[in-house]
Amino acid sequence: MNSMQLRLSEESKIHRRRDIYFKAISSGNIIYDVVDSCKSLLEKVMK
Repeated sequence: MNSMQLRLSEESKIHRRRDIYFKAISSGNIIYDVVDSCKSLLEKVMK
């Protein structure tokens, strides 16, 4: 498996986790999500 295939596989896993697991445990004022940088973290926190 080359690095591009591995990256696509990992992105697919993250997408599935976000759609299934994080939505299931998020409720009320607490929302779980995935970030890939400090900038994206700040954007989500400042919403």
